[in-house]
Amino acid sequence: MKAVTANLGIGATAIAEWVDWFNNQRLHTAIGDISPHEHEIN
Repeated sequence: MKAVTANLGIGATAIAEWVDWFNNQRLHTAIGDISPHEHEIN
């Protein structure tokens, strides 16, 4: 059961990192090829 728990933790971390990238770092063409985070602070 420890292996399953460890794998779920790894998966949750990977998903959280992707969501952070998607919401804050990716470039978005509809807002001038800047990240959503940059758009919010400008």
